[in-house]
Amino acid sequence: MCEGEFESMKALNSVISTIAPQPWAWGKCKNEESYFMIVDFREVGEQPPEPIKFTAQLAELHKKSVSPTGKFGFNFPHHNLPRHHHPDHRCVGGLLGEPFVFDAGSFYGHNEYDVGNWRAPRLSLVYMRHYKRNFAVSEPEDDWDGRNLLYSLRFNIGTAILIPGCNQREVVFEDMKELCRTYCPDDWRNFTQGLREDGEEEEVV
Repeated sequence: MCEGEFESMKALNSVISTIAPQPWAWGKCKNEESYFMIVDFREVGEQPPEPIKFTAQLAELHKKSVSPTGKFGFNFPHHNLPRHHHPDHRCVGGLLGEPFVFDAGSFYGHNEYDVGNWRAPRLSLVYMRHYKRNFAVSEPEDDWDGRNLLYSLRFNIGTAILIPGCNQREVVFEDMKELCRTYCPDDWRNFTQGLREDGEEEEVV
């Protein structure tokens, strides 16, 4: 687990040197099943970070990063267009006014995946608005909202698992239904009407 985060932070800093605390070492603790990672200390300030600076920084990361293999994914396992690099991170503002990320689990994939996290109620849509000013929406543009809704599922499912009592299960369920209604309307209609493909009625659960 530590190796994946260590390599993720290294990859991020290789593109933008200030975007994450600099990692120095990781390893297994002697005589016990525990691991450690040593990184630079960064003082946390504003949470969430100021949107204009952070979205510009994230867009720069996405534009400059290049997959070493030309493929999606990442070379190291971690806990949680191939040229775009994704932190899959927690983001905060520093006391000096520069935003940074930590607890990274990086991979190479579509840049818009990162923006799915900003659909959550805990964050304002202002982040997406500023991001799109720095990085043009992918084609087809008309499917932006659908892609964003799809990408948001992974983040909201994680929240539903990790935070007992939150309402994200209901949010995820409603979002899944919306995607089905929009992108497979015939199947959705058959499901809601309790019909099999051959037209026979079945119980809807």
